[in-house]
Amino acid sequence: MAEIFNYPSFIKYIQHDNSVNIRYVRKSKTQEATGKRVDLLQKMMDHLRAKSLCRKVFVSPSSNANDPLIQRDEKLKPSMQATLQRLRHINGDCQDLITELQTARSPLRLIVQDFTGLSTVQDDIRLLVEKCKNHEIVVDNGYRMDSFSRASILNDNGDVLQRFVTCRKAPLRRSQL
Repeated sequence: MAEIFNYPSFIKYIQHDNSVNIRYVRKSKTQEATGKRVDLLQKMMDHLRAKSLCRKVFVSPSSNANDPLIQRDEKLKPSMQATLQRLRHINGDCQDLITELQTARSPLRLIVQDFTGLSTVQDDIRLLVEKCKNHEIVVDNGYRMDSFSRASILNDNGDVLQRFVTCRKAPLRRSQL
């Protein structure tokens, strides 16, 4: 099952570990103007990069929580490519994240903002963990950090992955956490 940390204990935990922290940020498909979308994503990224001591940040500028993880950002519209180009301090989109997870030589800790920040489809999460080498997924819920090892996800009998599906009822404004 998950280890649960408050923020200060999470920082102590990651400082005594050799894993590389990487962040994935996702913005839902909505009708904001490009400038507004860029502002919201940048606020989210800046806050999360500082909070979780991440070395890299990957962004999906327009994807819903139930979109297939492996296919996200494969065919970005020109407006979404423009959004990515306007963001500062990013290391790529979801496809770049998957490449990073598959080719990393050191252990990776993937940190996402709340459970739907990654996916609400159990099979997608399991497939990502099977294909990639990250050894831990951490869910930042603002007031606590839930940590799931690769083994706990792959050997899950439904308890761990179910949390990603039944996590919240209303949209969460991740740029304001």
